Amino acid sequence: MKRKSTSVRIETKKENVENILKNSAAFITNWPYVVRVSTREGVSAEIMLPRFVFKFRDTYRFQYHPDFNSHIYDGEGKRGHMILVVTLKEWSRNVETHLELSYKGKGELLLEKTIQSLVDGIGRGLKELAESTAPAHPKVNEQKKTMLSVDFSDPMNVAGFLAKSKMLHSGIYMVNKNGLFNVVSEIRGKSNLISCTYQG
Repeated sequence: MKRKSTSVRIETKKENVENILKNSAAFITNWPYVVRVSTREGVSAEIMLPRFVFKFRDTYRFQYHPDFNSHIYDGEGKRGHMILVVTLKEWSRNVETHLELSYKGKGELLLEKTIQSLVDGIGRGLKELAESTAPAHPKVNEQKKTMLSVDFSDPMNVAGFLAKSKMLHSGIYMVNKNGLFNVVSEIRGKSNLISCTYQG
């Protein structure tokens, strides 16, 4: 049995990755070399593994088994057997994902590079899916950069700053005549991230 593995770091929460892995049909559809996926009686996928001038094509019926922090996809075909194990480890800001793919069957001796290419592609696809579906949260450094780049001598720049200040305040500001300095002072006091000078 050929075994190949890869690891990817995904910039999202573990929950977002798990939601993708639990939907085995959609997840398998995004694998490389997958020709067709059917959910008529469970999940089955027709996969064509190319190597040189040969194409090892088979239909695998997959069973999904979730574990404590692993997700197992056991695919039984007519001429081969394929098992993918995805293990997750959550850190403070990302998820370290380890994938191991095992293959046994026709063309096993020829498919070493193809199996590695398949598991690498599965890892990249999982990363793209998880990061594209994750809710967008502005990073602290981006917030600081936004506030520190405010030019209070430019009215349009100030207007843009007030629009972006929603990251610190909820609601919409109504600025009274001659009240801009008060609003800026209030925001400055709460953020402690900017400095400005006012010329009256």
